[in-house]
Amino acid sequence: MDKKYKLWNKNKHDVGIRLMNGIEINIKPGSFYSADADNIYYLNTLCGIFKNFTLIIDDEGINADLGISQKDNNVISDREIEEFLNGNFSNMKLRFDKITQPHVKYRIFSIAKKNYEDLSGRQLNYLSGFCNREVEDFVSEGKKEEKVENKMVTGSVDANKEDTIKTLLKGNFMKMKSELSKYAEDKDLVYKLAQEAYADLSGGKIKFINGFCGKEMIAE
Repeated sequence: MDKKYKLWNKNKHDVGIRLMNGIEINIKPGSFYSADADNIYYLNTLCGIFKNFTLIIDDEGINADLGISQKDNNVISDREIEEFLNGNFSNMKLRFDKITQPHVKYRIFSIAKKNYEDLSGRQLNYLSGFCNREVEDFVSEGKKEEKVENKMVTGSVDANKEDTIKTLLKGNFMKMKSELSKYAEDKDLVYKLAQEAYADLSGGKIKFINGFCGKEMIAE
């Protein structure tokens, strides 16, 4: 029996292939199909499905024969994408700038969209250009569940109003959303302080503050 090699689909969409015998195979996201070497070489002659990493061959020998390096910059896992999104901005930009394949950029967009409330304004501005999307695409379509921490912001509106608002802007989204209701008469101050901190605000905070203040903040 001919040896089989796993062809992994790391995308968020199905990938279809047609084998030498005419049989069509549909590979689901996150799954693989086991194919023999003859079919792999056959598919490679028809299209760039392996060289553009739409499917990833789980064998160094076959990859070497096809001139494919698994160290290609377009090879990145969902977990790695999330780690870069949650990490240092400069490191994220440095890594993502090396990615050229549209389907990989779409994966990054899909993952960022689900986590938009944890993204800063600076990240959203970069990702919108990188993914060729509008910032609003991330904010309006994000579906991340809001989580409420047990800690509560202490104190009410006082003389240290500006410091209190700054603290809220830096803190948990749900706490900020709840506590800012006390500053309905200070929307101009909230807007001013939020604009100053724009680069560090998450997508969820930006969307809420825009609505709360009745005007859009300007991306810096």
